[in-house]
Amino acid sequence: MFARTWLWLAACFLSVPAWAGGPAPAAPPTLADQFVEFFARLLSPWGFPARWHCGHWTSFHGWLYIVSDLMIWAAYFAIPFLLINFIRQRRDMPFNRLFWLFGLFIFACGATHLLDALIFWVPVYRLSGLVRLITALASWGTVLALFGVIPKALLLKTPTELESIVQARTTELAATNQQLQDVAAQLRQQNATLARTNRDLDTFVYTASHDLKQPVLNLSGLLEELTRTATFAEPEAGPMLKMVDASLNQLLGTIQSLAEVVQVQRPAHLLPPEPVELQPLVEEVLRNVQNLHPNTATWTLALANIPALHLEPATLRSVLYNLLSNAVKYADPTRPAQIEVRTEWQHGQPTLVVQDNGLGIDLTRHGTELFKLFRRFHDHIPGTGLGLYLVQRQLEQAGGHLEVESEVGKGSTFRVVLPAPTRPGPGSAPTQ
Repeated sequence: MFARTWLWLAACFLSVPAWAGGPAPAAPPTLADQFVEFFARLLSPWGFPARWHCGHWTSFHGWLYIVSDLMIWAAYFAIPFLLINFIRQRRDMPFNRLFWLFGLFIFACGATHLLDALIFWVPVYRLSGLVRLITALASWGTVLALFGVIPKALLLKTPTELESIVQARTTELAATNQQLQDVAAQLRQQNATLARTNRDLDTFVYTASHDLKQPVLNLSGLLEELTRTATFAEPEAGPMLKMVDASLNQLLGTIQSLAEVVQVQRPAHLLPPEPVELQPLVEEVLRNVQNLHPNTATWTLALANIPALHLEPATLRSVLYNLLSNAVKYADPTRPAQIEVRTEWQHGQPTLVVQDNGLGIDLTRHGTELFKLFRRFHDHIPGTGLGLYLVQRQLEQAGGHLEVESEVGKGSTFRVVLPAPTRPGPGSAPTQ
């Protein structure tokens, strides 16, 4: 017992110098050193044993852990790709950014489970910690996004509410459709009534013009016979007879024009179009115009560009007569009349042009009234106001139209624009 006491005292005595003079313990590493060391050995297992060697793992327990982590990782890996594919196909999906956050969060969770399984052999605990930090940030980013999305999502209509809205709108559309059908039926009935009225009116005008024409011709003949055989002592009788003759001629012209208007209103009576040589037809119309309106007009014909037009002959003759007779009738008395008839291509469409240097029309004032029935622009010259109306209606029925350029005191240019030819033929449009 005494010996043991001395041995203990000797040990304490010998240990004092070691306490007093031994080396100082090493200082703990700073946070910066730990940070550098962490990322320098991010993929290194240094300092950590494999998980198989930590604790008392049995094969069943260890593989249960590993297989479960791998299955969770596989599911978490597949879910983001399914979400991305869904968003790409449904770009109209609301809150699509939330789907991206969910995908990142789920992918990061799957990565932690994959590393947990890998650590059983390769203890990369530093990499596992970094992945867990990324997962935490993604998780809280998703949480904060949900705070902003949930109030908006609550405002979305449920399937039941949407179905009710669709049913209500379907009912409204059905009611509106029924109203439209009723209105369409009324319009069809009104159109039928108007068509009957127009037919009756056309028949009346045509019959009236036909019935009035013969009495007017009889009066004109009687007046001519009276003028030839009777002798009047009064000096005013001669001018009065001329006035009566002029009035009868004007009435006869109006009746004839009304008959033409009725004929134009009936497109079923139009004959099919055919190629018409312009040179002989224009010369024929010119002779008729000059016989009715003799003057000293200078005529220029330039029809070589399009020698023939595809139109019903009677329609083309009527159009030419109205335009050429107007050019002669409304010539400017202060200068010699110059009238040109030519053909040209206008945007691939055959065009017949009648240009004169006559009185002209104030298009600024009368431009919207050019083709109205009975509308005249020079009241000091006799006329019916039907020429341009007839021309426009005839051309519209043939698929064309009339264009007018005019300036008071300089003259007018009328362009008869016809449809482009459907197949190449004489006078077809030149290729570019």
